[in-house]
Amino acid sequence: MDYIRVDADGQLTLTQSTEFLFLPSCLYGFHNTETTVETAISGRTVYCFVGTLDIPEVERLCSCGCRMHINTSPEIYLRHINIGRDLSTLKFPHNQLRCPKCGATKSQYISFKADGHLITKILHQYTCDLLASGTYTNKEVAELTGLGKNVVKEIDKERLQGMYTTDNGKKLIKP
Repeated sequence: MDYIRVDADGQLTLTQSTEFLFLPSCLYGFHNTETTVETAISGRTVYCFVGTLDIPEVERLCSCGCRMHINTSPEIYLRHINIGRDLSTLKFPHNQLRCPKCGATKSQYISFKADGHLITKILHQYTCDLLASGTYTNKEVAELTGLGKNVVKEIDKERLQGMYTTDNGKKLIKP
């Protein structure tokens, strides 16, 4: 099989499904419209998956019963799981919804975003798994995942607090 395509420049069109691998992404509601290849400051290759995110009709309903409209749509970047040694990121408009009747606003819910970080839940879980294995240091996990050392440190702290404390990290569990 010929895995290297020298005759194509940029993104290939899906003409024959036998030439591509389709993998489940768990990015529910995300529709990839374009994929670009960029270079990070570190010199690593970054695949940037540009797309849109669905807004379910239920999410558009305000508490007053009126249908909310899109107010602004700033672009958001979420770090995603690596592809080999290359980094990947998602880029899409993050809609803010506004009710024309009562003026209430809310941000669009992103089902695959990890709480407290601009990363996907899959990358968060992968980072937690690497930390829990006890094989790697925080610096090595940061290098493997492409995350900053402080982000890995925060994820490790959350993980350890969940294991060894109660009352949201306020009370230590006795051994």
